[in-house]
Amino acid sequence: MNDALNINLAIEYLKEKVTLFTIIDKNKIYFKGNKEKVRVSNPNSAYTISYEEFKTLYNKQEFYIYTEESFEIDASRDEEYYKWNHK
Repeated sequence: MNDALNINLAIEYLKEKVTLFTIIDKNKIYFKGNKEKVRVSNPNSAYTISYEEFKTLYNKQEFYIYTEESFEIDASRDEEYYKWNHK
């Protein structure tokens, strides 16, 4: 993982619209900000909170910059799939 960010750095990044995440109880929680609010999402819910609420709720967490994990498609698997006879 990248270097951890504290709450104050996290707020600065969020205001620049950088997506962050933290891990609580083995679950990733994602944060996307704008100048006024923070969008919080995880597999079970999504909601918007103010930066003041964000700081109160998550002040003890460490945050990480989210970068989409790239993946490569295995061309041989595609070739195998298209060789099958579809009826």
